[in-house]
Amino acid sequence: MKGNLKNETSIKFWGIKAENARWLTIHGITIEVENKLEGLAVSGIYTGADNLSGFSASAVNCFYNRQTGITAGIFNYAENLSGVQIGLLNIARNNPAWARYLPVFNAHID
Repeated sequence: MKGNLKNETSIKFWGIKAENARWLTIHGITIEVENKLEGLAVSGIYTGADNLSGFSASAVNCFYNRQTGITAGIFNYAENLSGVQIGLLNIARNNPAWARYLPVFNAHID
């Protein structure tokens, strides 16, 4: 029987994976949303989506289209920030060159 095992011990994904998430999304490890994450999101390691509208707290927060709201974590990334980032390293790609990569606090208000 040992020769017939098909990687039963390997784990491909731990966490919440959804197309859209709304209101309250909490997981101890990761939250990955394809399109829009709205409301409050809290995870232990990683939260990512195309768009955030609300608040996200995680070690790593990544929003690949637009972040509208607040993120708190060690590393925060937003392609288009309309809000506030609080963390060790904060990246807002739509900020002027001097404000794209900032420690502690980053903001862009439209």
